[in-house]
Amino acid sequence: MGMNLAGRGLLVVWLWASSLSVQGGEDAEVAMELRHIMQGMGQGMQAITQAIAREDWSMVAVQAPFIASHPQPSMGERLRILGYFAAESGQFKQYDSETSKAALKLRESALHKRGETVIDDFAQLQKSCLACHQHYRQEFVDHFYGDG
Repeated sequence: MGMNLAGRGLLVVWLWASSLSVQGGEDAEVAMELRHIMQGMGQGMQAITQAIAREDWSMVAVQAPFIASHPQPSMGERLRILGYFAAESGQFKQYDSETSKAALKLRESALHKRGETVIDDFAQLQKSCLACHQHYRQEFVDHFYGDG
C-alpha cells in the first residue's frame, strides 16, 4: 500500500530540512538559523501527524500554533534571504502567510474535534509548505549552502 497524504507531506518537510547540509562558504553560518527553524517545523509536523493518527485533537491544537507562528531568522538573515530573492519577496512572504493561516485553521478544527476537517486542513497546510519548497528550495540550497 502507498504512503498516505500525511506521510508524503511529512516526507517533504523532512527532506527539506535534511537537504540543507552545509558545505561551507560565507553564507553557510547565516543560513544555519533557517535550517534549524525548518527542522523544528518538521518536528512539529511530525507531532501533528502522529496526533492525527491517534485522534488526539488536543495535541494537534497545541502543535499547530507553533507552525503558524514559527520563529523567524534574525533580521540580518532575513535581509540576506529576501535580498537574494528580491524580485520574489512578495511571493515568498505570501507562502509564509498561507502556511500560517492553514495552521491556524487546523488548530480551530482540532479544538472542535472535527476529525475529517482536521485531516483536510492538515493536507492544506502540507500543500502550502510544499508549494514554497518546490518554488524556492533548490535555488535556496544551491545559493546559501552550495559552492556558488
